[in-house]
Amino acid sequence: FDKLVANIVLMKDSFNKADVDYNSRARNAIADAIDEDGWSILVDYVPSIGDLMPIVAKKKAVNAEIELRPWQLTFFLSKLMSALLSLDRFVMLCLDDVQWCDPAMLAMLNEIIIHSGHHKGRCICVVTCRSNEVSEFHPLTLHFNRLKECKHTNVTEIKLSSLTKDNVIEMVMTEMRLPKRMVGEFAEIVHRKTLGHALFIVELLNSLVRNGTISYSLRKRRYDFDWDRLISTETWESVGSLIVSNLSLLSKNDLQNLRIICCFGIQCNISIVSLIKDCPGVQSIEMPSSICRLINDGILERDGPKLVFSHDLIHQEVYETMPSELRQYLQVNLGKFLGSIAGLDGTSSEEISIEASIEQLNLSDSNEKDQLNQGSTSLVAVDLINSAGPDCISIQSQSSRFARWNLFAATESKKKSNFQAVLHYCEHGFCFLGKKLWADDLTQISRELHEIAAFASYAVGNTADTTQFAEGIIENVSLEQSLFAQLMILRALESEEEHQHIIARGLALLRSLNLNVPSNPTPQIIMEILTETGNSAYKYSEEDIITMQKSTSVNSIQRNVMHLLGAVSMACYQTASPYYPLVMCELVNYSLENGVCEESAQAFALLGYYQMFLQGNYISGKYWADVAEKIIENSTKLNFQANLCLKSFCYLWHKPWGQLTDELFSLYEISMKAGYIDGAMYAICQYWRMSFARGEKLSVISRHYDSFMESIVKHCYSILKFVILDFSLINELTGNSDDPYSYFDEDIHNEEELVLDGKERNNSHLLHFIARKRFFSSFLFGDFSKAAIYSKEASSFPTSRVPKIQLIHHYFYHGLMAFRLCRDGKGASYLKEGQEMLEFMTIWHEHSPRTFENKLYLLEAEYLAASCNRNASLQRFDLAIKSSRDNGFIQEQGLAHELKGHYLSSIIEIPQAKESYEKAYHCYIQWGANAKAERIRKDHNLEISKGDVEQNSLKHNRDW
Repeated sequence: FDKLVANIVLMKDSFNKADVDYNSRARNAIADAIDEDGWSILVDYVPSIGDLMPIVAKKKAVNAEIELRPWQLTFFLSKLMSALLSLDRFVMLCLDDVQWCDPAMLAMLNEIIIHSGHHKGRCICVVTCRSNEVSEFHPLTLHFNRLKECKHTNVTEIKLSSLTKDNVIEMVMTEMRLPKRMVGEFAEIVHRKTLGHALFIVELLNSLVRNGTISYSLRKRRYDFDWDRLISTETWESVGSLIVSNLSLLSKNDLQNLRIICCFGIQCNISIVSLIKDCPGVQSIEMPSSICRLINDGILERDGPKLVFSHDLIHQEVYETMPSELRQYLQVNLGKFLGSIAGLDGTSSEEISIEASIEQLNLSDSNEKDQLNQGSTSLVAVDLINSAGPDCISIQSQSSRFARWNLFAATESKKKSNFQAVLHYCEHGFCFLGKKLWADDLTQISRELHEIAAFASYAVGNTADTTQFAEGIIENVSLEQSLFAQLMILRALESEEEHQHIIARGLALLRSLNLNVPSNPTPQIIMEILTETGNSAYKYSEEDIITMQKSTSVNSIQRNVMHLLGAVSMACYQTASPYYPLVMCELVNYSLENGVCEESAQAFALLGYYQMFLQGNYISGKYWADVAEKIIENSTKLNFQANLCLKSFCYLWHKPWGQLTDELFSLYEISMKAGYIDGAMYAICQYWRMSFARGEKLSVISRHYDSFMESIVKHCYSILKFVILDFSLINELTGNSDDPYSYFDEDIHNEEELVLDGKERNNSHLLHFIARKRFFSSFLFGDFSKAAIYSKEASSFPTSRVPKIQLIHHYFYHGLMAFRLCRDGKGASYLKEGQEMLEFMTIWHEHSPRTFENKLYLLEAEYLAASCNRNASLQRFDLAIKSSRDNGFIQEQGLAHELKGHYLSSIIEIPQAKESYEKAYHCYIQWGANAKAERIRKDHNLEISKGDVEQNSLKHNRDW
């Protein structure tokens, strides 16, 4: 990918105008696909991005959450490819020997290829592997099969066969400029000895030239053969064996230099090799000329700035035949020498916080070549020492020295999001410390190695190891020093959906830190603390809080405490725990006492959120929501959680839903460009719910679901069950027969099995969501008795009290249902329930008339109908219809017509009722709820012509 971008960079100075133009368009396309923060992350992996986008060198990468890291590189490389493929040139990628790629790398390549497949015919990817090293259980086989099944990619499998005798004859004829009659017998011997293996043939011919079997005859003026030597030439088992045999012909100096180069691995940077001449104790003789000879002999190859062994068997042979004492001696001396050049003994580590981890993960000024070379040299030095192993230590002080080197290497790998390498270096760090791990004078380095290992384990999804490394810290250091480890354990529990465990452990930690979270959160205590927190916060103006944010420096311990509070509050939210407002209040108080920072935004947003719904103070609630928004505006981070809280919850009662819908989609786009993929999936799901609520055409929402489901499955599987339920409701309304349950990779095929899954996992949040979805479905299809049962079930869960967009519709539909059941003689208690919902809508209407006016009118219409006030009721129905139309709620316009029809039918005004049903039918058709419209047509014997349906389905917001 770096070479691909580097070629585009070179086009800028091309004499070809088309190349210059392509360079400009490529830069624009990449800028549209990835924002500056994304470039700053990508430049660590594709350095040429810094030359294509010079601003990258000056811009620091910003991100808000640590969970995004495992998929971030895949996402950015896919976006980079899509940007280039959207132009008018083709891209060809060549990937060799992929059988050696680790599973994570194969998964990344697979995703990039599939993503590129959306640009049909614009990208070809040539992948080569050794079939004898790939079994049916090899990760490459699994990913290859997935590519073959993908509808976006065309896969052609080519199995290279051996060359025939005629092919070999033609090859020898071409190279030696001899006729067939003179090379036929020679070519037959070569074919027999190599079995037609192309590379084997080339290497054998080169070998025959070197040993004089093939030579140029001045007398005959052509190439000639030594037939006796040819026939006696050993038949090698493989091309590798043949190549390795050439090592016996090397001079003593070349073999010594080759052994030195071998210590660096199968490839190494030429600039590092050039430093060897100054290495004490390592004798390299005429290294430059030696390298040239080794390249000419086919033992080494030059690939740009790198020296590469031409075959892995050559490296293996040189490495394994070298005396172990010599090998360890070279590795230790080379490692120490390069480590001193890189300044490894002068590196220092800092306290790690979640914030520091994010910055270490993302920030790197890789355009400064000196710094980049120093980092590369450091890793090479550490790898050499690790290859030598702990046995190379002559004095005990060296153990901590080399453990620190591995800590540095792990930190550098963490910047590149190479978490497997992080774990590799941490393991070596532990080995060097050995029994001295957690010794008094080594506590800090032991803790730092465990912290970075816990972080890397979490990033690769190994929560068991995350917990193990974190527990090691907790057992050996003080509480304040273990906060990062405590937080990693909570993150691991979050991955396992152990929300109650998070709350219990988190609250115990908070109390150990002397944070006042009452153990008995009664309603009275909650209200008192909310009032106290609000009063304390009101001592500071909005300007004071923003000034505090700009001027206060928050240290790593304080920031970890805030993250700890945030993690506990999120678990409380998932379970609708009564501790939720208490933890949120503590976060507000902690921020005001220790310094306002980006993490404080969510606390102030939630303060406003709860003041609205626990205290009914919507004015104060909006004030604190606005403060949170100001904190976000003055932050350098995405601050996704606070943004989502404001747009999905707090402002539902204060801003028009059309505006919030647009802002949610914008949040999705920003999150995607920043690489926060799972956060973007949360945002798009809220966007769909908001689009549904404001009356967007269901066909549009349904197409969005289809296009995003694969991404949700890959990046945010935890919300899949809730998305499936949303999708199912839309399918019921539209009559779409697609099966959303097919996206599950577990044994869940329908809603009933999803209920069983929720009960087995004790997932009250999911069970509540299912009951609420069933309530909405029953209500919208007119089964009010069943709707009452499901509404009662949904309201029985603690999570039903959490205010969100579904709560608004629950109250709205429940009020309409209650008035209808009262009118049908099902009990006077329903009248009271309806009046309670009407009171809520009256309050909400005061703060956002555009959103709640039509809902208020419709509830009033049903209340008046239940009170037998015909004229006033019909007047309110008409006002609800007009308000729905004027504010774009086409589905609620249809609902108002339908309920008006029900009322008119109940008072035997059949012609007027039929007219209302027809208008409801057309509104539902416009909305895209074809199954709902068809139910109305059948239930009320409407005579609707096909022409009327086609004509009216193209209209929107018409006053039916």
